[in-house]
Amino acid sequence: MTNKNTQIALIDPNDARLARLDEVAKAGQLAADESSAFRKMILMANGVAQLRALLTDDIMTPIMALQGTALGFRTDKDSAGGYPLPVVRDCVIEATLRGLTTTGNEFNIIAGRFYATKEGFGRLLANIPGLRYMITPGIPKTATGGAIAPVTITWDYQGNKNEKLIEFPIRVNAGMGADAINGKATRKARAWLYAQVTGMELADADAEDAARPPRNVTPGRFEPTTPFDENTAAPAYPADLVNAEDEIAERLRAGDVPVNVEDIKAWCAAQRMPFDADRIEADLPRVASMVADWKNSK
Repeated sequence: MTNKNTQIALIDPNDARLARLDEVAKAGQLAADESSAFRKMILMANGVAQLRALLTDDIMTPIMALQGTALGFRTDKDSAGGYPLPVVRDCVIEATLRGLTTTGNEFNIIAGRFYATKEGFGRLLANIPGLRYMITPGIPKTATGGAIAPVTITWDYQGNKNEKLIEFPIRVNAGMGADAINGKATRKARAWLYAQVTGMELADADAEDAARPPRNVTPGRFEPTTPFDENTAAPAYPADLVNAEDEIAERLRAGDVPVNVEDIKAWCAAQRMPFDADRIEADLPRVASMVADWKNSK
């Protein structure tokens, strides 16, 4: 009987189409630095259209083999075989145009959408010329529904040295210790720093074990852990899955946007869409901005 794996169509690494894909990706990535709104729109639209045409099914076939692996990218449907090719293609296109790759778990697919991971933000920060930074987690403290993880972020960019201490609310899943909690906090800190330096918000999440149950956290303290910096390699940690509404409230209270959970619920009702706390929490900066604009227009 023929082994199924031998029937996979492989692509020659020297295939001329790959060079063309690199050219299109580089041109699309330049859109992020474009000051003209319409030029940026056209550059990005051209990139999406060209990549969609170039990423044919035969090119995508070996890329699909990376789905659900630590060498490639994780999804919240790994145990069910992952997502179909069209969904993966669109997420690969978004990851590519944002400057990420399909290897090294730099992005995850959650609910059919692209999300940057801790590793992805590490790459994006490393690609910013002249940026030096260090992220140092403190000792997590238990809180209702999870933990509060203090993180000190220091960075030097364009001759300006800065330091910020931020407390990130973290939801705790079964089997998670202090290192795993601080791994989540590091992901959030990298996402915060990327937005601070570039002015661009990206939703952050990890999907490695979306099916894991929440952990019942009892009052107490966690053991201290070692600092993370830009050269530290650490595994990805799963998307936060419980008490999303509580975390939304915590993050809104810590931010500068004059929006609360009730405002978001009212906005969802006005848009005739459900209040999906998990998805809103994963994309909170963008949602909060839209809700603030909606409130101001009333």
